[in-house]
Amino acid sequence: MKEEENEQASASLLTQRSKEAEFAMPAVEDFFRLVAHRVRARLVNRSSVDIPVRVAGVEVKPLSMVLDDNEYREGSIYSVLRFNPLGLPGMIVLQGTLLGRIVGTMLGEDPDEETRMGGVKALTPVEQKIAHRVCGDLVSEMHDCWPLTPVPRMETDSPASSPRSITSNVRNTEVFAATLDFGPPTNPYGLLCCAVPVHAFRALAGPMVIEKERDPPSVDLTPLMPVEVEMVAQMAKLELTVSALRALAVGDTLDVGSLRSVLIKVNGKTLFEGRPGEVDGHRSVQIQRRL
Repeated sequence: MKEEENEQASASLLTQRSKEAEFAMPAVEDFFRLVAHRVRARLVNRSSVDIPVRVAGVEVKPLSMVLDDNEYREGSIYSVLRFNPLGLPGMIVLQGTLLGRIVGTMLGEDPDEETRMGGVKALTPVEQKIAHRVCGDLVSEMHDCWPLTPVPRMETDSPASSPRSITSNVRNTEVFAATLDFGPPTNPYGLLCCAVPVHAFRALAGPMVIEKERDPPSVDLTPLMPVEVEMVAQMAKLELTVSALRALAVGDTLDVGSLRSVLIKVNGKTLFEGRPGEVDGHRSVQIQRRL
């Protein structure tokens, strides 16, 4: 009987968390877009090179799924993100390739020249310092852009090549996992994942999240208006094996099927469906419906 009551309590808690996350998601996405915009400005000041930074997506998932994501399996750098006085854990994870590009750029190398950091290894003093600086800049901008008051104190552990301080109970923490994509779309530098506990936003908003869903907290979006977003019209999507991809050569033809519809994405999120066409000799897409 007690076991059944525990299961019911867990299910109720999960439903409550899902409602909280769903309610907070639009504000959280706007928050991370503003943070990405300001991190980009920080990188310009650090390296005198404009490195684009975009929000590729925000998901709600357990922290364990962030740590086990294949995108960050090899050569990644981890820094625990702590929220005080809430006592909640989060995580910042950088792909090794991204850190290599940022290190090279700050040292005056060509930002378009790929720097490889393969395998899990100890960070050099220079890599450690710059990784700590990147995490510190991200946390500083998160603090300045935090959409609710009071703003929690945020601290990061020293970056390491493994998530050493994450225990099993902490891995179950439900987080907003925001993926930041660095570099031009045609020449991506790598990804950074910032995982913020869902409860951090709920705790700051208080009972409004659960009890006043019809009267959501006011969020001033004025600072976000100048932020640039990436819009992509996706005509088709192909899936190829690695062997087929390696066999492609100049002159080969790819069958992309009929072009009756186009998916229009903004920052990686599908918002519209359209119809391809031509206007005054220019390729165009007419928006047919909002998704």
